[in-house]
Amino acid sequence: MQLGEGHPDTAQSLNNLAALNYSQGRYGEAERLYLQALRITTAQLGEDHPHTASSLNNLAYLYESQGRYGEAEPLFQQALQIYQMQLGEGHPHTASSLNNLAALYQSQGRYREAEPLYLQALRITTAQLGEDHPHTVSSLNNLALLYQSQGRYGEVERLFQQALHIRTAQLGENHPDTATSLNNLAGLHLRQAHYQEAEALFQQAISIYERTVGKDHPSTQNARAGLALCQQLGSVLSNAKAAVERALLSPQIDRAALAQRLEIAAQYIEANETKHLWHTLAAQLRKLATKLADPEEQDRLKEKLQRASAQVEEALAHNDPEAIAALYERLSVVADAYAGGTQVSAIHAAFATALRELAGKLQAAS
Repeated sequence: MQLGEGHPDTAQSLNNLAALNYSQGRYGEAERLYLQALRITTAQLGEDHPHTASSLNNLAYLYESQGRYGEAEPLFQQALQIYQMQLGEGHPHTASSLNNLAALYQSQGRYREAEPLYLQALRITTAQLGEDHPHTVSSLNNLALLYQSQGRYGEVERLFQQALHIRTAQLGENHPDTATSLNNLAGLHLRQAHYQEAEALFQQAISIYERTVGKDHPSTQNARAGLALCQQLGSVLSNAKAAVERALLSPQIDRAALAQRLEIAAQYIEANETKHLWHTLAAQLRKLATKLADPEEQDRLKEKLQRASAQVEEALAHNDPEAIAALYERLSVVADAYAGGTQVSAIHAAFATALRELAGKLQAAS
């Protein structure tokens, strides 16, 4: 009653109420309130005011969470333009806005558009806030998660390790954020089927979480779920490795039959499990099965795979769209041929999987 419906402070209260509705899943009401707040800030402060940019970001977040990417993108872009114009290219708010737009692109699989935005945000936070600032760590993590979604694990580990080092130095070994960095690293090792390394990191993260935020905190429960899955996958792989080692040492064991069982297990996992982590386990089972295969056939397929890999690298280096498309089609056809049939051998199935991974690199670059 004192300030009026059109006052900027009223807009801030509307934003706060909208955020509460959003947190409760009442998206329709949240949208109405965010739109009302945006109208007030635009009318009272102008289209190019930073508070208007903040209102645009709020509405864009809402749309992004609902999968309304086409509506969210122009709002994030408009907010970024305002920050760049009013606060400057190197302002931390500009970096946050770059991260927002990059995250939107990442959620749509537009990785090549997201990467330069994340890198620019990281440069800004590092320059303006310092290498050890929490916002810089957030930028490191954002970039790492993008690379992780692309399978660029070497770069991911370097960034996660850097973030862990900063958090340990700045916050101490027993801080929840340090535990989060450990949890991130554990998840990375889990994705690569490095189950022993992942288990140790998960346990370390859980220990910190339990001491700092409690056993029932969502972060603790999430780390525990990761540990349980890690142990489950690790147990399957460990048992399979033991069976293969016994077969290699004992001539009485039917190696072909064991290889076929491993292939059947891999096919079952791929048919019934949707998570990438299980498919990584399936690939590991196929690798074990190849140990039991004919050595001459292994060598022949290895040479073929090396030639295919060299062709892929050459095509990517020349960046010729037609050549990339033609090679992608050729690799896909060969992979389908080797994977066809119900009684495909484990080594041929593994070869087909490797060809599809190479084809995936070409597809990502097209």
